[in-house]
Amino acid sequence: MVSSSSSSSSSMVSSSSSSSMGCSKNSTIAETKGTLAAAAAATAAAEAAAAATAAEAAATATAAEAAAATAAAAADSAGENLCCSPDSSMLLLLQQQHTHHPLLLQQQQVLQQQQKHLQQLKYQLYQQQLLLQQQHNHQQQQQQQQQQQQQQQQQQQQQQQQQRTSSGVWRATAATATAATAATATAATATAAAAAAAAGV
Repeated sequence: MVSSSSSSSSSMVSSSSSSSMGCSKNSTIAETKGTLAAAAAATAAAEAAAAATAAEAAATATAAEAAAATAAAAADSAGENLCCSPDSSMLLLLQQQHTHHPLLLQQQQVLQQQQKHLQQLKYQLYQQQLLLQQQHNHQQQQQQQQQQQQQQQQQQQQQQQQQRTSSGVWRATAATATAATAATATAATATAAAAAAAAGV
């Protein structure tokens, strides 16, 4: 179960990294989050399997110790010459020791392999979390750049609007000055004509 979880999580990592080049940012982040959740589930399953194996090994060791203690007690009750001429209790004790010892070694090896797979899964999970954080940081940087560009565009539009307003005010002022000059010239002409007429009379 652990090895299949490790291989599946490895395939998920490769698929997520390859799809991130061709898809959009949002879909890539969503796929990475899905892969992250699947890897976390696989890690939890591997941890449960390792815990079950450790509990089974502990139970087997406890049973072996209990059997050895029972056999030793039976051997002690058999008589003082037990070490010199072992009876059926000592033979039973030796047989149980030889029987349980390879089983314990095998279970310990299985437990060590599962722990190695568990460490690999945790490392892959850490890599996926790091990749997700990098993508999130990159997306934030892009959003900040877009906000800065929008602010610059707004500033440019405001400057252009101010320039248009200033230009309109200047044109209106120039038109008013031109009209005032024309009115003054007309009034002066009329005054001069009136003066000339009065002088002619």
